[in-house]
Amino acid sequence: MHRGRVLNVPYHEVRNGLLSPAAGQHLRLPAKALKELGVRPRNAVCLAMPASNMAPLIPLDATLAIDLGMTQVVEGETYALLHNGTLRVNNLSLGQHGTLYLHSHDRHNYAAERYTAAQRQAQRLEIIGWVFHWSHFRQQRPG
Repeated sequence: MHRGRVLNVPYHEVRNGLLSPAAGQHLRLPAKALKELGVRPRNAVCLAMPASNMAPLIPLDATLAIDLGMTQVVEGETYALLHNGTLRVNNLSLGQHGTLYLHSHDRHNYAAERYTAAQRQAQRLEIIGWVFHWSHFRQQRPG
């Protein structure tokens, strides 16, 4: 049976407000899948989902694969962000005059947030990349 080429996508974590590689940790993903999504291997990193705002779609601590090369907002897509040095993951949309809206999957517990261009700059709100993959284990066995 032919097996396709697999890429080792490095894990990163946020340290001192910056993305830093987690030594020796990676996620193996099919090269073909990245190619089909237009993700350059050098732009792909993995992170752990930092909060429960996207649950149940993306649970806390799920493994995320991020394309650092795609920071342009596409309405409703999911992105990783750094906000005053803290990792966040939200669906994004753009309003007038560069206003950025952050939406959570769990809209009952997390209200939409709005940031003007000036607020984004003052609060160091930076889109670091598009979330193109996530995976997680179930929390418990049924029964």
